[in-house]
Amino acid sequence: MARFRFGVVAPLLAIGSAGCILAVDTADLAGSLVRADAASEAVDGEVFDDVEVANDTRLSDAATDSRDAAADSVVAKPRAKLSELADNFDTNRIDPMRWAAFSGVGYTTSATNQSLAIVNPATSSDWGGVMSVDSYDATSSQIVVRLESAGSATGAAVEPIVWVKLKQIATFGNAIEIGVSQNELYAKRFFGGGATILKTTPYSNTAMRWLRIREASGSVFWEYAAGQNGPWTFLHSETEMGDVTRVQLELGAGAWPGAMGTVVFDDINPP
Repeated sequence: MARFRFGVVAPLLAIGSAGCILAVDTADLAGSLVRADAASEAVDGEVFDDVEVANDTRLSDAATDSRDAAADSVVAKPRAKLSELADNFDTNRIDPMRWAAFSGVGYTTSATNQSLAIVNPATSSDWGGVMSVDSYDATSSQIVVRLESAGSATGAAVEPIVWVKLKQIATFGNAIEIGVSQNELYAKRFFGGGATILKTTPYSNTAMRWLRIREASGSVFWEYAAGQNGPWTFLHSETEMGDVTRVQLELGAGAWPGAMGTVVFDDINPP
């Protein structure tokens, strides 16, 4: 992301919609139009969204003075911490401003009975779930989710998978995941196009009702608990997990091959 400093002589670039440079004009620098629409911007170690400075090329003197004063104090919005993403689905509605829902062939993903339910049929090899619309900063933060029912993922002889995944936006395909498969709770990492199971332990719906992924001092921790306030039991930790300043949360359930079952999530980052 480019940074702009006012008062420094630099050419004005006209950028086409496809991203190509259409023209260079150095003659009218004072009235230049500079607009930075950012998916993210790092300033002094903090991550920011929506950094924008706009200057009209045809302004009166008074408007120009006002414009210049405003340009000296660009207001940037820090990216929300992962712990700020919260939902309990009590409205029995998947909020489209917060979640993008997906239902594979035969699957149903819905907010019902004040929770998020993913129903998978017996014959479909597919998945269903939701992903957060916005990305969040996971540094020194956490995601806590109540897994009310892992469905048929508790069966030792079948392949359904239930997951809580943090997708790392900076590097496509990288992700951090905790989930249940073949009656085991697992910690998983996606890196460079491959997936690695880092640790597993026998699954208990009672002892592992709450799942947590958190970051602290450069390390990522996979943990579980019987209650939302802990005590939390350590499953695994890793360092050098890549950029976690921009992550999207995905809650999902899938089966390859298909297996009948209903997965229920609830209470994301409760107060």
